[in-house]
Amino acid sequence: MKQCIKLVLVAASLFAASVAQADEAKPDFLSDARSVVMIFQKSLKQELMSAMQSGGPKKAVELCHSRAPAIAEEIGKKTGWEIGRTALKTRNEKNLPSEAEREVLENFEQRKEKGESIDKLEWWQKQDNTIAYMKAIPMSGMCASCHGSNVRPSLKQHINQFYPHDMATGFKVGDIRGAFTLKRYLKGAKGSEAP
Repeated sequence: MKQCIKLVLVAASLFAASVAQADEAKPDFLSDARSVVMIFQKSLKQELMSAMQSGGPKKAVELCHSRAPAIAEEIGKKTGWEIGRTALKTRNEKNLPSEAEREVLENFEQRKEKGESIDKLEWWQKQDNTIAYMKAIPMSGMCASCHGSNVRPSLKQHINQFYPHDMATGFKVGDIRGAFTLKRYLKGAKGSEAP
């Protein structure tokens, strides 16, 4: 019972925060965060499409394993943001959500169920010397070969070579695949190198 009450309170606070975000003036970092996500998403998508065309889904899995973290790091160095991806059902165990990220992802699912467009699902927070931002990732048709409900057994075996703890299948177009995550430490914050 206590767990149920706790979940209701967390959901209510997340809903209130998302409503408050819609009503308040947009913070100055928001357009920058959106731009960084767009750059990362576009770069990753271009490389994945190229891999799919040249070597099919198996090559795309290999590229995603090796290049996605590298692309995030490259863009992060240029922009001052830590860039990542997370999901409720992860492929890479390094991308498991924190408790706070899990709450945001669950909130995204609730908002989607109420009819909000996945493309509009985002969350941000500025707390102390840290800015955090998340944007939902919609499941697209291109991703269905590796993340859909009918992943070929030979491809699943190939995926498991790179991601032995894979949980990221069973999606259909229109689902929330996960979220892009950004974090920036403001000047003077512990461990900060960002301007």
